Amino acid sequence: MKFFLSKELTLFDDDYFIDQTLANSIFFKSLNQVYIFTQNLFIGKLGRLNQPLNLLNYFILGFLSICLGLPQLASDKGYFALIIASGFVVAFLAKLLTKSITFKFTFIDSLVLAYFFANVIATFSSAYFKESVIGLAKLVIYIFAYFWFRLTFNSKQNLKIVIFNNLILLATFMSMYGIYQYKTNVKALATWEDPTSEIHQTRVFSTLGNPNLLAGFLLPIFFLSFSQCINSLVNKRYWQSLIYAITSGIILLSIILTGSRGAYLCLPICLGIGFSIAIIVWARNFKLKQIILVLALSIISFCLIVFLVLKIPYFSDRFSTIFAGRAHSSNSYRLNVWQSSVAMLKDNFIFGIGPGNKTFRLAYGLYMKSGYDALGTYCVPLEIAVESGILGFSTFFILIIMWFLKMHIYFWQVVEQQNKIPWLVLGFVTAMLSMLVHGLVDTVFFRPQIQIIFWLIMVQSNFLTLKKSV
Repeated sequence: MKFFLSKELTLFDDDYFIDQTLANSIFFKSLNQVYIFTQNLFIGKLGRLNQPLNLLNYFILGFLSICLGLPQLASDKGYFALIIASGFVVAFLAKLLTKSITFKFTFIDSLVLAYFFANVIATFSSAYFKESVIGLAKLVIYIFAYFWFRLTFNSKQNLKIVIFNNLILLATFMSMYGIYQYKTNVKALATWEDPTSEIHQTRVFSTLGNPNLLAGFLLPIFFLSFSQCINSLVNKRYWQSLIYAITSGIILLSIILTGSRGAYLCLPICLGIGFSIAIIVWARNFKLKQIILVLALSIISFCLIVFLVLKIPYFSDRFSTIFAGRAHSSNSYRLNVWQSSVAMLKDNFIFGIGPGNKTFRLAYGLYMKSGYDALGTYCVPLEIAVESGILGFSTFFILIIMWFLKMHIYFWQVVEQQNKIPWLVLGFVTAMLSMLVHGLVDTVFFRPQIQIIFWLIMVQSNFLTLKKSV
């Protein structure tokens, strides 16, 4: 794909050619013809139901954004599956019964489907077919979630601001409860601490029951909230900026109190990248005030991290163990799991062992080191490669790369054409990056609370208006 940074940065013809080719392909053209035929068949009789169905769809989506924080659903995936399936069906029917509304597949959509079909192949190639079907069914629900968001935001893009604000509000309340747990020294629900560590401190888990899951859930929402804070400040909406600053601070404190070392790695990396991009943009346009603002925020963030690491023994201990190698039990455990998982991958390189943690447990037993049982690989890229082979890993990798490319190009288009930073886009980028970085050392990525946010952010690239160069 031809693209570069210049005075007239745009998305070049290749991307439009791909989207147009997909729209005119036999597969998608046939789907569209079936869709139009079905629409014409029912729209006359049931067309009046589209408004009630749209309202019901918005209600279900709002309900889902609340349910992500409910303790009753922290470990129950069945309810999320029911909500997502219901939302998808209602959204599809609402769109079907709306006259003159068509659905155009994009390159991102096709890559999502390609990732799904790679997992279908892995399922039918698996020696653990029954367990793989269960894993595939979970993936189907998440693919439904993606296309549910796609259908909904395609006709109501302003709704995404409402949903993301709901998530920020939910994350704020969950974080406040987590801070309360820290103050009251709540007892852990599982053995998360290294038994060899001399320093023991409360690791908060809020309503989710797991500090690593809480950190993985809060990280992307923190970056969305923080980007909105800076956006409001730059646009002189000071009260909004103050509100987002408060929510960002509360969420950040709760992330730190989770004691998640993956989050400790993620925060400086993603904040550093976000600040660096902003400084580069403003340096090009010689906006001294904004550069000073970002530099001040960078210095404050750096000093906060240094203070936590040097002055608070617990966080110093947790952070230092990241580089302790096998001297720390958690590191040693992950290294052993990774070695066994790589051995699994070598033997199932093309198609994988099949999707799902049940499939993984059965196959892992053949490769595990004694005493190191595991529910997953504790590394998202490795997990995807092990489960769906090189086919699944390649399609997922291309999906992520193309998503970042579209965001990258749109970001710089706005910078060049409107002479401003699209902070919400930068928030999406850092939020996505936070999930991927955190996923390098944990597999909470596959829990519904994080998967739903992942696909919610993934779908946003389809709604960017990219203009062709003249």
